[in-house]
Amino acid sequence: MHDEYILVTGSHGLVGKAVIEGLLRTGNRVLCADLRSNTPLDICDREKVEAAAGQVTGIIHLAAVSRVIEAERHPALCQSVNVDATRHILQSALKSKLKPWVIYASSREVYGPQPGKLVHEDISLAPINIYGRAKFEAENLVASARGAGLRTAVVRFSSVYGALNDHADRVVPAFVGAAVRGGTLRIDGSSCAFDFTHIDDVAPGVIAVANQLALMREHHLGKMEHVDA
Repeated sequence: MHDEYILVTGSHGLVGKAVIEGLLRTGNRVLCADLRSNTPLDICDREKVEAAAGQVTGIIHLAAVSRVIEAERHPALCQSVNVDATRHILQSALKSKLKPWVIYASSREVYGPQPGKLVHEDISLAPINIYGRAKFEAENLVASARGAGLRTAVVRFSSVYGALNDHADRVVPAFVGAAVRGGTLRIDGSSCAFDFTHIDDVAPGVIAVANQLALMREHHLGKMEHVDA
């Protein structure tokens, strides 16, 4: 994939920065959308989102209230950003003459508690928190847009780590920081199991999915389904 013009929401986040580096390295152009950029684009601003979607050939939608604890503290904001803004991004893509493909960044939180250690993409989803339910609702919006003819894919991230701009209180940065300081490694929730994914695996995975969606336009290959990352 090259010569695509791609809108990346959440462009200044942990995954966004790595994805953009990979896109630029392979000869694509990027339109950044992030409140922290020099030219901020709020994904809740319907007019700006529609204008941006009308310019690009692809959209990688990473922006979100991205932590479970923040969603619990601010449920209305989570609904506005994670669901309502996603709905408008999809509507804007469908409305655009360029019909950009869309990758939606979801989360392992949509699975909820599962009886086994392994899950597959088509297992029944049972989110148990506000964040997971919002991601689940947004996935359903993506499915509806796909049914309306939009080229889409969903990637479900799981405990991404390995970037310098990560939150210092997340488990991997916190443990590394404590080890460097010679401090105590405090473990809460010792019965919980997490699948950690390094950013160097996540970013190329997202770009590989983008490649497939771009090929669908060129060769009319049909529909993309959910892809876990």
